[in-house]
Amino acid sequence: MLKPNKKVLEQDVKNAVLANAVGTGAYVISVGDCIQPGATGHNSYVTGAASSGLVLGVITAIRQSGKICEKTSITGVAAALTGTPSTGPGTDNETYKVWSVDYIPAYIDMEYVADIDAAAGTTTNSGGNGFLSLLGVSTTAGHAGTLDESSIALFGGSAGQFATYGVVPGTTTKVVGRINQAL
Repeated sequence: MLKPNKKVLEQDVKNAVLANAVGTGAYVISVGDCIQPGATGHNSYVTGAASSGLVLGVITAIRQSGKICEKTSITGVAAALTGTPSTGPGTDNETYKVWSVDYIPAYIDMEYVADIDAAAGTTTNSGGNGFLSLLGVSTTAGHAGTLDESSIALFGGSAGQFATYGVVPGTTTKVVGRINQAL
């Protein structure tokens, strides 16, 4: 999960409709996850971020039929939902626009505290300055908002999706940094 390190201004938050669920549709979208534009032909919609590519932003809320809901995560389903909000986004969400997310765009100057999937230092230099990539959207909640500790690249190496300035004091699995806008 990525958590903003300062107050988010209302005018900075954007909204986007979730892309249709595809394949098994069992992907999970959670507050604190990163998003990317949907696949080719669906780039007006968003989906959970993969482990590579630009990050569009970080989810701050999930909306159901235009209203912020109490859910902190939803799971896509591989079925048409005929516009009903009874389950997560289905194969027709782009048509009915039942599920959407509020997000902080990556271009907003924001520092985040982010979860990493293993203790910092498990991979050499992962507790210091460098770049990390996301685990990527999956069937497990929070994967598109968790950094892959083993993906560490030093600042002279290949840039990952998140620029980290090191571990949050008193923790071993949280780092502080920013979304990399230079990809």
